[in-house]
Formats: sequence, C-alpha cells, structure tokens
Amino acid sequence: MANPILVTGAAGRVGAVGRTVTELLLKQGKAVRAMVRTEDERAQALRGLGAEVVAGNLLDLDSMHRVIAGCETMYFGMSVSDAYLAATVNAAAVAKHHGVKAFINMSQMTVSQMSITETTPSPQHKLHWLAEQALNWSGLPVVHVRPTVFLEGFFLTLTPDSVRQSNQIRLPFGEGKTSPVAVEDVARVIAALLANPQPHIGKIYHLTGPQSENMHFFAQEYSKALGRTITFQDIPVEPWRDELLKQGLPVGLAGSPGEPPGGDGRSASRGALRPDVGRRAHADRATAAERAGVCPKECGGIYRGGKSKRGLSVCGCPHATNQLSILKRFNFISSKNGKGNHSLPAYALSGEPQIARN
Repeated sequence: MANPILVTGAAGRVGAVGRTVTELLLKQGKAVRAMVRTEDERAQALRGLGAEVVAGNLLDLDSMHRVIAGCETMYFGMSVSDAYLAATVNAAAVAKHHGVKAFINMSQMTVSQMSITETTPSPQHKLHWLAEQALNWSGLPVVHVRPTVFLEGFFLTLTPDSVRQSNQIRLPFGEGKTSPVAVEDVARVIAALLANPQPHIGKIYHLTGPQSENMHFFAQEYSKALGRTITFQDIPVEPWRDELLKQGLPVGLAGSPGEPPGGDGRSASRGALRPDVGRRAHADRATAAERAGVCPKECGGIYRGGKSKRGLSVCGCPHATNQLSILKRFNFISSKNGKGNHSLPAYALSGEPQIARN
C-alpha cells in the first residue's frame, strides 16, 4: 500500500485549501492522511470521503509524530496565528526526523519582496518570511507556494457589510493594487505538487489572480454583478483594525498600520490586507507582473513567467475563475434585498490547470 499523503488543516470549511486539496487527491485515488484539530462532524465527513483522519496539534511534538510517521509527502498550511513560526518549525523538525521526501509549504506572495534588510509592518508577513528561512535552513526537500490574497477572503470577510449597508467597499487600501486568487485554483496547484513533487523540490511558485487592479476596479466589478453603483472608500487603518479585533478576527490578519500610498504610483504595505504588493506595488501591470515573476500575457492555465522563470501564475483566461463570476455566485452579495447566504459556492474551473513549460 502506498504511503499516505499528509494534508494539514484538512478540516477547514468547505472550500478551504486543506479540505479542497484532500478532496482533489482522494478523487485521484491517492491515499490521504487528513490532519484535524478536533474530532467533530468535519472529521467524520473526511472519513466518509475515504481519508485516514488523525487528530493533532501543530504545536504539540508528540501528536505531530503520530501525524507524520509513515508519510513521505506532506502539505503544511496554517491559518493566521501568532504561533505560526513555532508551528512551522515543530512540523519541520518532526518531518525531518521521519525522512519526509517532499514538504509543500503554503506561504504568501509578500515574502517575495522581503529580505534580511526589507520587511513589512505586518506581524503575519514577518512570521511567513521567518518560516520560509527556517524551512530552507532545515535541509528538508521543500516547495514554497506563495499565493496572493484569497478571493473568498476578500469578498466574504472584508467587504460584504459595507457593500450591503452603504454601497461601498471600505478598506484601508489607498491606490494599492492586488490580484486575488481563488482557493480552488490554489488547491489544484498544491494537489498537483503533492501528486508528483520531485520535479518541483527547491522551487517557489507564485500564484495570482487574472490581473492586478486597485479597489476602484473591484468596485466596478461589484457594480456589474449587482446592477447598482458600488464605489471604493479608502479609510484609516487604525479604526479598521480595531473593528476587526472587535469581531474576533486574529491580530495577525488585522496587521499593523502602514505608510500611505506615494505619489509615484507605488504603495507601501498595510499589513496582511495586501499580501501581493508588499513595498513595491506598481501602477504599471507589466512592471508589477515582472517583479513578481508573473508573465502578464493571458494563456490557458498555470504557467511560468518572469525573467527568473520561478513564478507560477493562474492566468486570466476563460478557464480561470474571475471576480465577476465569483460575485454572481455568492448569493449573499448578489441579493438585492439585503438578505444573504455566507456559504461558499461550489464553483470550479472548466478545465484542469496545467503547468506550461514556456
């Protein structure tokens, strides 16, 4: 019997990365060990799909031995947490002890613009950068996956209330640009890496949405989907951050106040809200794409791009999920009477993403 592929964070909500990766691998006939935090109905649902379910805590050494032993390939992903670095190092230490041959690490895009001399105000970004350094030092066979902000988080968490109440996207975003990527697109890439990891060991893949745009563009997308005018209103960071904390969202998601946008088309980072622009957001799409290692042209799926040839992008093609189609499928945001449903839609790409060798 084949060694199982370990997926951490597998008990996330329907549509979350870990859960979606688990489902995709099981559909391919792979043996999957799904790590969950607690035994509940979500764990039972994973067993019903055919996964081996093991309860564990990323911060607990003994439970991680139980979770990792017998697995040669694993996916590591963790939600926003001030314990992110400790969890990464703990999992890496145990993985190395058990001879894991492929460690697929979920990171994020801003790390590509950070270094020993350049950082961001966001605590979570700093933890991601340090976690990547620790994994690289560990000697483990690692693949880093760096997506931009998740499309679902943007439209399900940060904007629905203000859109319903005042027809505005109210965020501390200035003129910064971002390129949200759909969770399912990211999950498909990770599933492909887990199914055949060896050609990708030591590589870094950047995953983006169809195009990088400012909030005025996304307001226009809302307007098209809802049939009414939606505008973007830039707001101060501090009140926005305080409101997130009142809602019980993690401190790392709220991030830290950043610098205001500059007059040269660039914007400084404002915490975890802007994972793909970091300190060098460019008004020119081609320049921004080149910096991120993303080819600005459109194609049929996932491709390498940029001079470094290290980037991997989910392209803005007819097969890719786009902002407008997502909005139309979210019942809660397309409803004109203000009532809605916060559950994720069962959307999918019309074709499997392919890694193009160009």
